[in-house]
Amino acid sequence: MMNHKVKHFKIENLFDEVHATRPYPESKGEFILKILKRRKIQKSKALMVGDSYIWDYEPARNNGIDALLIKSKYMHEHLSVKDVKVKINKLSDIFNYI
Repeated sequence: MMNHKVKHFKIENLFDEVHATRPYPESKGEFILKILKRRKIQKSKALMVGDSYIWDYEPARNNGIDALLIKSKYMHEHLSVKDVKVKINKLSDIFNYI
């Protein structure tokens, strides 16, 4: 399913890997750490970009990884979103951040 979405949006050239995580938010942070370790990437050199505070932003930050939150309908589900320092409107805004 994930690979289908990546192909549909014609963004497969932006990714080396595409994965889905287990059905609890902490799994994403655990998975990110495994990928960084396997690829020998320091946490300080990684950036998580996602549209969900609970599923994307928080797991990354809780594991010491910088994160950006894409503004979406999911943002308003959690009051903690106000603590997010950098929010972007669309993926191309990443280039203004990095």
